[in-house]
Amino acid sequence: MEMFLLCQKHSILHLTYPSYLYDPCLDGPCTNCTSVLGTGNYTCHCPAGYTGQNCTEDIDECLENPCVGHKSFCVNTVNGYTCHCPIGLGGTDCQDNVTTCLDRECQNEGMCVDVPDIGRRCHCPPGFEGENCEEDINDCALEPCKNGAICKDLVNGYKCFCVPGFQGYHCDLDINECTAPCQNGATCLDLVAMYLCQCVPGFQGTDCEVNIDECNSAPCLNHGSCIDGGVNQYRCQCWTGTMNILFRLLNVMMSYWHIGVKGHFSLLITFFFTAGYEGDNCEVDIDECQLAPCVNGGQCFQRSDVLQYGQLPELSTAPFSYDQAAGYICHCQPGFTGKSQQRRYCNVLWIYSAYVSEWWKKNRKIEIKYNF
Repeated sequence: MEMFLLCQKHSILHLTYPSYLYDPCLDGPCTNCTSVLGTGNYTCHCPAGYTGQNCTEDIDECLENPCVGHKSFCVNTVNGYTCHCPIGLGGTDCQDNVTTCLDRECQNEGMCVDVPDIGRRCHCPPGFEGENCEEDINDCALEPCKNGAICKDLVNGYKCFCVPGFQGYHCDLDINECTAPCQNGATCLDLVAMYLCQCVPGFQGTDCEVNIDECNSAPCLNHGSCIDGGVNQYRCQCWTGTMNILFRLLNVMMSYWHIGVKGHFSLLITFFFTAGYEGDNCEVDIDECQLAPCVNGGQCFQRSDVLQYGQLPELSTAPFSYDQAAGYICHCQPGFTGKSQQRRYCNVLWIYSAYVSEWWKKNRKIEIKYNF
């Protein structure tokens, strides 16, 4: 640790090792100090507001009475002063006339207060602002209403007018439209101001309230009849042809029978069995020629073949019709004949019945002719 000694020689102050001239400012009498080296003389340069050898004394600016006006008084501060003015005066030195509550009242039920040194001040009620409480605070400025709602400013408040589909004070709640509107097991999707029903198969409509008639789409082909089978179901009743039973001469025979006229009568019963279409939608054309109904080398043509219309003599003029589409046509080889239209094998079978009664045994014979 180094030691320094202050020595005086011929009125000059010295510092021992290392040997320097003494600076009195080293003792720090003030912040801004100047001195004469080797002497004890120094000078402190004081900042504003302070005085004295070492700048320790505060200058009292109120000594000069800067505040004007009756009842005003001065308060000394560091490097300055503050004037406290009486009611009606203001400014730095109370040199200004200020407005008082006697001069003007506050608006919108604001409370007026005379503040010393400042003047009149209005304490505004909630919802108002401004020097005289003349401005209505816009409570909609912060956009409190959500989801596109319209905000109406009120006094110290606001009101939100919601768009369809929302509710709540701030219109922030989505209304659930899916309060069981969908029927028949449908799933409801909640949307904004609306809902969407996802129907199960077999139903349609806004609320899935309509049972779809599956027959409306005409699913049955080839003149088939559609029968709606309930929910999401249908059944096709295919055109399977015709079975015609023609009782020829029956009425004539019965008339002759009752009047007792003798003679020989023939009762012709003709069965026409014809095929048509099959499949879930009657889409399969039954091949009537598959069983080779035309014998003795006869050629079979299906009546459902639209390409034959206008080509075969039997189908030369009539347009295609489902009433005529079932069955087949036989074209026989030379030397053979027979009505081929819807007649299987073109064969004729005669069956003679027994005598029905003694009178009929002597005078009548019923001849029944079956054509297959």
